Amino acid sequence: MVYEKSAAIQSYTNSIKTMDQQIARMDATITEFKAAAKTNADLVISQKREINRLQIDSENFTNQISEYKRAVATLEAKLKETYDGIQKQNAALKDLVAQRDEFVKKYNEGLKERNEVVNKYNELAGQVERMQAAPKK
Repeated sequence: MVYEKSAAIQSYTNSIKTMDQQIARMDATITEFKAAAKTNADLVISQKREINRLQIDSENFTNQISEYKRAVATLEAKLKETYDGIQKQNAALKDLVAQRDEFVKKYNEGLKERNEVVNKYNELAGQVERMQAAPKK
């Protein structure tokens, strides 16, 4: 019976050693899991910070885009206004050119008529000179 008790104690001691080893391994595994969990938590925190930073950047870019759109709209309105002014100036210049051309045409017609009168006068003056120069009978 002592032998049996001694064998049982030995068996229990071996069993306890095995369990101690298993507990040590489990404790090491738990420590690894805790370290991994801490690393994951740190990573989650850094990723949340990065997401917040990116959201702020996104909002800033959205605001800049809105400002650029307003600036483009303002410039387009000013360009349209300028284009309309240029169109009016072009129309006024066309009218002015047409008036000038009409004036030049009338001026040239007047000069032509005056030249014809001068030519007729010169012909008459020439005839008068020939008549005066012709021998009187």
